[in-house]
Amino acid sequence: MLSVRTWILLLVVTLTTVADAASTPFGVALSVKQKQQFIGALVSTSYDDLEAGLPHKLRRLHAFKPYFSMYELASTAYSLVLESPEDARRWRALAKLDSYADGEYAFGYQGARKEALSRNPRLFEHCPQFRRWSDHYRRDHTEASNQSLEPTADRRVSSRMIISTFNFVACLALVSGGSAFSR
Repeated sequence: MLSVRTWILLLVVTLTTVADAASTPFGVALSVKQKQQFIGALVSTSYDDLEAGLPHKLRRLHAFKPYFSMYELASTAYSLVLESPEDARRWRALAKLDSYADGEYAFGYQGARKEALSRNPRLFEHCPQFRRWSDHYRRDHTEASNQSLEPTADRRVSSRMIISTFNFVACLALVSGGSAFSR
């Protein structure tokens, strides 16, 4: 169950996202060269660096906000796919955003997706591989995250030392008279 503080924070993030989506037009207008740079930056940015690294890469285009705005990025990616639905590179860029669109970014992404589908309800028929690509990006990220959590030899040794230290301290407490309550 979520605390009141968490609900308030969630409400603020949602309202900020709604306001951001309302103030941002569907897709940023880009020149042909900027479109290529946008897609290239999105495809080449690692999944783990999307939030911090992508705004930095897009700064040179002078067209995007200086922070990660899922609606702005997703609506731009969707507008590029709508413009040229046969371009697989555009679909791959969109799949990377799709794989990142959960938690706080789900609302902004879903808003852009809904707008795109209102413009072309059969949009996803142009790229049957889209779901597979999105799942691939998400799976690669999950596997990398899980590998970093797996215990290594160093972590096993550290945990044994900590447990041994706790056991030693517990023994000292018993020998010295137990807890403070027993004194």
